[in-house]
Amino acid sequence: LDPYKKLPLFRGGSDELVLDETDESHPVSIQDLEVDEFLGPTKITQKKLNIPTPVIEQVPDYDAVVAANYVPPVSYLRLTKKSADDSDNAVEYLADRKDLLWLEKLRGQDGKQGLLDAAKLERMIDAMEKASGVGPPVSQQEAERAIATRLQHIQPNSAQHRELVGAVYKYWLEKRALHKKPLLRCFWSITSIDDTNPHLVF
Repeated sequence: LDPYKKLPLFRGGSDELVLDETDESHPVSIQDLEVDEFLGPTKITQKKLNIPTPVIEQVPDYDAVVAANYVPPVSYLRLTKKSADDSDNAVEYLADRKDLLWLEKLRGQDGKQGLLDAAKLERMIDAMEKASGVGPPVSQQEAERAIATRLQHIQPNSAQHRELVGAVYKYWLEKRALHKKPLLRCFWSITSIDDTNPHLVF
């Protein structure tokens, strides 16, 4: 058997190969085939996937902390609607990644460390959105009054308040112009059910 000669192989049974070397084909067992000692067997390597394995730990006092003591009531569950005052005080705007990046940039300026955090930014933008509604954006003076009503600890006539509101107001106008609609979903126009544009429906 010449290991350097290319031979067409035809698989016969489970452990036999038929070598079509000459006119007379004969079955040869796989164990009887000679392997070139210089080349050696060829091993096909496959890249292994690095799948992280989660760590599972048992909480010893889980049954005591999370007790199954809920009893379904006999009557229906009713949703208690919030009053007008509670709805106005509730913050519906949630800061996204762009808001946090802008906030870090603002806090990095001189003299503005600690003046504004993510919670205050959400309340300020929420106040300006609810003051504007579905209409055009309010003026900066109206925004100052709306924010002063929501944030009681900021004096409306102080220089600190005007500078802080001016920066947030400018950022809010740019973001509203970029989205071309209010930032609160409750003020978005209802899309027609026949509209096939997924960017408007969802």
